[in-house]
Amino acid sequence: MPVLGTLLFIYGNTNSVFSRNSFLQFVGKTSYSTYLWHWPIVVLLTSVGSSKIGHT
Repeated sequence: MPVLGTLLFIYGNTNSVFSRNSFLQFVGKTSYSTYLWHWPIVVLLTSVGSSKIGHT
């Protein structure tokens, strides 16, 4: 059901302001790869930060 709902939502908004906006298209195309690239760094910094807190 969620996939069908998403499909209908995308199909219904093919000519909306959001789908024609070049900035929003750029954000949509790059957001997942940016998330994947930054997530290991966030996890590493969090684990380093928490290990320093534990050894004060």
